[in-house]
Amino acid sequence: MRIWGEGTFGPLKTLGYLKILSMYYGVEWQAYDIYNAIAANYKCASFNVYDKIIRGEFPQNRFVSFLAYNGNGDFEVDDNQFLNILANDAGVRTVNVSSSDGAWTSTSVNSGSTFNIAGVVNVSTSSDSTSLAKQSWVYIDRTQYTTALGQSSRVGLSAWKSLTGAAEGAYAVSNANIYVTDRTVASSGQHNFMEKALSRPDLALFDLIYVVYSDMLDSSYTPTFMRSISDTTSSNSVGSSSEYCYSSYTAAKSISSDLTSCTNPIWAAGYENVGVSLDAFGEDESFTDESAAIIGDDYDSSVASDIVAAYSSSSSSASSSTCSSSKRLSGGQLAGTIVGTIVGGLLVIAVFTYLIIRNRNAATKTSDERYIERKASHASSSIVSA
Repeated sequence: MRIWGEGTFGPLKTLGYLKILSMYYGVEWQAYDIYNAIAANYKCASFNVYDKIIRGEFPQNRFVSFLAYNGNGDFEVDDNQFLNILANDAGVRTVNVSSSDGAWTSTSVNSGSTFNIAGVVNVSTSSDSTSLAKQSWVYIDRTQYTTALGQSSRVGLSAWKSLTGAAEGAYAVSNANIYVTDRTVASSGQHNFMEKALSRPDLALFDLIYVVYSDMLDSSYTPTFMRSISDTTSSNSVGSSSEYCYSSYTAAKSISSDLTSCTNPIWAAGYENVGVSLDAFGEDESFTDESAAIIGDDYDSSVASDIVAAYSSSSSSASSSTCSSSKRLSGGQLAGTIVGTIVGGLLVIAVFTYLIIRNRNAATKTSDERYIERKASHASSSIVSA
């Protein structure tokens, strides 16, 4: 299932719709596992970016612009929440394109009225004096060149310049810092960046990191969506429907083989790795024998271990399943329990000792008072007799 939207929310908030949609099909446990897998992979990538920034090792002043050519001499520049946060988590920022650089994109409805599309500004491709041209270190072009603009094959740099009329004075153009999001395409030539990126923001984030600072990633990393405009040969094929239509619980299991290898910085893991671990607090009960009876014959007992194994590389301290670690006491917790028990016992003994001494004093006082009363009574009797 794909999540479609206009980038109104951030990547992980948008991904949260998986959990809502799962309720309509009774597969909440699958959505829980899939969301955690994707979110932890996304966080691991962003944590490593922040670690580089903290250490002063991340390149600066690399502004990004997400855009598409509309075929009429303008770039439609995206400035939505999804892409802005994605860029921030990749250690960069999007160029602040405003109405002073162009006009808001308008869309007509059946009644003939028009409305502006939030976060999209039309900017002339031929001008090199706009914020887009002057500030963009790289263009991320999401245009559907094959299906929307009738190109018979992938566009290279020369064809792209000719087709769009992009100003040569624009920094990204003069330095060939242009990436097109058609590395993965269907047989029709159409790519699915803005559809799949919403449901797999981790893949989009790794791709953007690859674009702005490829040295952070392993040399064998293969982008999912983005290709350099100078590279017209590298591609990924969209699989057949049978490869993406999973039966019951195996959908969650498939995610484990589709996660980019990532190890968190030591500061990001949190106490006993609860910062990023799958089911860090041991609340997941979907893998018990009891729940297997509820799930039915399609239950796959290996899914839990496969997903946890996929996360074992996300922290240097994750040497065992987080579920087991949450059910035993650490050394500090055990020491605290012992000390608390001893102090409590001493308090109980002190209270009992106090009560016994007080009762004894009260008993002694009562005996003395009776002796005095008897002496006084005897003295009174002697006086009366006299």
